[in-house]
Amino acid sequence: MTELLFDPPWYLPAVVAALGIYLFIHGNRRQDSKIRAVGAGVALLAVALFFVGRVMETDREIAERRSRAVVDAVEKHDWNGLRNLLDPKASVAVPNGVVYSNRDVIVGGAQAATEQFGVKNIRILSLTSRQDDTMITVDIDALSDQGITGQPFPTSWQFEWQELSGGWTLMRIVCLKIGQETGEGLRRTFPQP
Repeated sequence: MTELLFDPPWYLPAVVAALGIYLFIHGNRRQDSKIRAVGAGVALLAVALFFVGRVMETDREIAERRSRAVVDAVEKHDWNGLRNLLDPKASVAVPNGVVYSNRDVIVGGAQAATEQFGVKNIRILSLTSRQDDTMITVDIDALSDQGITGQPFPTSWQFEWQELSGGWTLMRIVCLKIGQETGEGLRRTFPQP
């Protein structure tokens, strides 16, 4: 229900505004001040709904924005920025196990990988999110230029954000695909920091 208030589909304020305008015009034609006032109120409600939906950030939007910030920090080699986005107990995993077990190891691994493979120009191709109570999962498909191959290189990631007392924090990053590699072979692609 809060999604309709804080992140309404584009057509919802338009439909409410159209209803308000219709009631206002109908009340004006019949010279009925009550219907005209209700129409004006409904139109104002549509304006409020539009602005609240654009100004207020939902939990999913926060997780999506911060996920983009993680990608941006890796692209810019901003290791302090990346460190600030991760929970101290965060981990990086592949489908069959954990690769990096805490924030400092993750940052070291990201730094080693970007240097080893010459990662630059990371572009997010798709970003989707879903929320289950106190967890938001953000799926990202990205494409990066890598000096080692000279070719655009596709990767797929899953960021798991958890709501703690201090707000939303990134607890787990799951690597789903690097190039054509998935499953067991992914573990070999991660350098040790």
